[in-house]
Amino acid sequence: MDDISDNNLQDKVNNMISYHRDLCKRDPNNYKARVDFGVFYTQLGNHKEAIELFKEALLINNSDYSIWRLIGISYTKLKNYDDAIMHLEKAYKIENNDYISLNWLGKCYIEVGRYEEAVDVLNKSFMISPKEYLNWRTLGIALYHLKRMDEAIESFERAMELNKYDYESLYMLALSYKDKYQYKKSIDILKKILEVEKDNYSVYFNIGFCFFMLNDFNNALSSFIKASNIDNKDYLLYYYIGISLYEIKDYMNAIDNLNKAIEINNKHSSSYYYLGLVYYSAGLYDNAIYVLEECIKLDNSNKEIYILLSNTYNAMGDIEKSIIAFNKSKEFMP
Repeated sequence: MDDISDNNLQDKVNNMISYHRDLCKRDPNNYKARVDFGVFYTQLGNHKEAIELFKEALLINNSDYSIWRLIGISYTKLKNYDDAIMHLEKAYKIENNDYISLNWLGKCYIEVGRYEEAVDVLNKSFMISPKEYLNWRTLGIALYHLKRMDEAIESFERAMELNKYDYESLYMLALSYKDKYQYKKSIDILKKILEVEKDNYSVYFNIGFCFFMLNDFNNALSSFIKASNIDNKDYLLYYYIGISLYEIKDYMNAIDNLNKAIEINNKHSSSYYYLGLVYYSAGLYDNAIYVLEECIKLDNSNKEIYILLSNTYNAMGDIEKSIIAFNKSKEFMP
């Protein structure tokens, strides 16, 4: 039955493509037919074909701002932000009341790190459409990247006032409070998202991180483990699980998780450092020495690594190497 339904759907799509193609052939100067055909391709997710049709339409009528905007949006979908910016800027130049182009332009500026310009165009967009929640959300994201957290929070809250189902704004609001070190408030907001999005990895991870920063390692572990049931490919997840287990003195499981973090990303020096710390705390000094030497290969200017190495050699009774490592640490003390 499913195969029949799929075939019927594909037949309908093919018929629509044939219809639009024939219409364009019959009237080569009909730019609207090409725009409609391009829009149909965007609905199919085929933005490359859509762009070609929109560009054909521009050759017939290059003064229609909506065509420039459609090209810009399709380039955005393809993550070609430079070309997207060029076309969206042109759309706004032709029609300076086009708040939709400004919103997309703001998104593109954010993607390429031009946050101040994003704030500028989004403020222009508000003057045209002050009750468009997407403008407030996008402005909040730009302000968030500029570390202007109080303004970002105000923007996300305004977006939520205009659309209480805008969970992306709610998530960014939680991140903003997290970055202001208001971890309990961030947790409360993130839990609201879980009421609707029960399989959201990032929400569980950030709840875990907030509990971690509050030194509530048992609750941190609970959230991190729930996150791992959704996605188990993030080295930072195992890194924080490992440290949390270390803090509650579950050294063997801490070792397993920190080793997993290193398996996924063997360039993260902090994973090696904490693995060395766990080995040291568990009395496994040879393992600690090996891991800390590997850590130094990645980060040879961190005094904490040399201090731990010194302590490990001292615990093994190798006073000479302990002194060498300690003296090395002093090179990096302020």
